[in-house]
Amino acid sequence: MEAMKETIDQALKVLEDESLKAPEKARERVEILEDIIGKRFDYREMGKRTLGKHWQQFSNADREEFVRLFQRFLSKTYAGNVDGYSGEQVQYLKERRKGDFAEVQTAVTSEKSTASIYYRLLKSSNTWKVYDVVIDGVSLVKNFRSQFGRIIEAESAKGLLEKLRTKTAGSKS
Repeated sequence: MEAMKETIDQALKVLEDESLKAPEKARERVEILEDIIGKRFDYREMGKRTLGKHWQQFSNADREEFVRLFQRFLSKTYAGNVDGYSGEQVQYLKERRKGDFAEVQTAVTSEKSTASIYYRLLKSSNTWKVYDVVIDGVSLVKNFRSQFGRIIEAESAKGLLEKLRTKTAGSKS
């Protein structure tokens, strides 16, 4: 829980920083947040779990490209949420651990609603890294595994990479 609290607190500090709220600072704010989140998230593990059984169909080079594109895709998909931040409060509810796995349960509360966000973590090199995020009961990994699996089965692994290249075109490498 301490690892997630540290990361979330750093992110909230950036979101609340008045000097970063100006429209011309939007890219800088997103880059700072990407850096904070990137230190806590294990995108390779997340990508591997997202592809599931299809991971084996990818060459090592394609796996590396997939992880890079998936990270950019997630960033591009969720970066828009940054501008919607308006002082939501994070409550740390519970931590569950089993060996090298943990789940930190949080609730994010605004004036209008509360969302439950569970972070699933894996201990790697003595550091806790996020490999899945469950928002109101929906696993990010399972959601994308389903979507990406349909694309791979309808087209191919290369077809998925091509779609991700298109969706992330113009975003930071």
